[in-house]
Amino acid sequence: MIVFTLAAVIFIYHFLYGIVRWYAVAGAALGFVLYVRTVGHLTARAAGVIIFIVGAAKRYAVYFSLLPLKMMGRMLRGAYIKTVPPTAAKISLKHSRRLETRYFERKMKIKLKGLLTEVPSENGEKRDV
Repeated sequence: MIVFTLAAVIFIYHFLYGIVRWYAVAGAALGFVLYVRTVGHLTARAAGVIIFIVGAAKRYAVYFSLLPLKMMGRMLRGAYIKTVPPTAAKISLKHSRRLETRYFERKMKIKLKGLLTEVPSENGEKRDV
């Protein structure tokens, strides 16, 4: 409430070009006190209901305003599912097989290189050449 009072005084100050007219400030303060003493209690009691109604109205407004985009997204998703995944699966399968082959080829080269460089000694220990 104090913040609102200060904001009202600052607004009146700027609205009247820097000349503070105390009757304007007194009128704002009197209106604030009357509001708190009369309608303020009703508003405070009904605040939960008011917030729920405003939130529900906002949710419905957002839902109905985004509904065309949602429907368009569903249509595009249906077209995507019918065309892209079969093609992508084929490409992915070829790619993964190619990667697997490369991986095992590298592993085999490393193992062969290790086997070729290691020579067993007379006492059974392996040593590098």
